[in-house]
Amino acid sequence: MGHVFRGALFAEQGWIGRMRVIFLLIQVAACVAVECSAEADFWNSDLDLAMEDAASEEKAVLLYFTGSDWCHWCRKLDNELFADTPYRKRLLDSVIPVLLDFPRGRSIAPGTLRKNRIEKHKWSVDTFPTVILFDPKSGEELWRHSYMSVELEEYLEAVEIALDS
Repeated sequence: MGHVFRGALFAEQGWIGRMRVIFLLIQVAACVAVECSAEADFWNSDLDLAMEDAASEEKAVLLYFTGSDWCHWCRKLDNELFADTPYRKRLLDSVIPVLLDFPRGRSIAPGTLRKNRIEKHKWSVDTFPTVILFDPKSGEELWRHSYMSVELEEYLEAVEIALDS
């Protein structure tokens, strides 16, 4: 069985066959990187830049305080609410999303962690996850919630109601 697999994998003898396999592995890695990039394209990590974008685009800011690598309810909220790409695109029509992460099992840049802690204190966040929708011009908090089990359409409606109030 091993020879059949090896023969199929390296159908061409020598370095050309191996280069094709390496090229295939690079393509797979690029696809994984694109998926990670889609995640990074949705969430902003710099609140100052997000505030500038929100002001220029006349949008609200959605702060998401999470413990990405340890908080069960954060991961559940991610999977149920923020993982759906078409939904995320619709959410981007009205908000600039900002991820403020507090991981325990991995490190983040000390400056980022310091900024995240300042925002956590400023917004009186004491549970994870906490999602805050606010108006960047007035600084007014429009809506706050922790984990909630809700359909995507209901969530979009709740965001729109908060923005209209």
